[in-house]
Amino acid sequence: MSSKKDSDKDSGSIMYSRGASADAFGKLDGIMPEFRIDAETALLAQRAANESGCSIAEICRTALRVRIYGKEHVQTVAQQHLSRVIGNVGEMSGQTGGAA
Repeated sequence: MSSKKDSDKDSGSIMYSRGASADAFGKLDGIMPEFRIDAETALLAQRAANESGCSIAEICRTALRVRIYGKEHVQTVAQQHLSRVIGNVGEMSGQTGGAA
């Protein structure tokens, strides 16, 4: 008799984790402990995340990386990742496809 997990494997179930190329710094396989924060800061963080179109987790990841590696390094890694995904960004910056 097969379990639910076995049938999920056989049916090609959807994987929800991000692949190694989904994040500029690589696979997100480390886990940080949860922490508590005051309600107002939590609300403002959620607002900032909504305005930037990302999650609070992404805001925290970016802030932590900037604190550890420095802004320039984080920007360089992000630029390199973007270049791998869509090509040379500098060459594409003038191409909008719209009327001038």
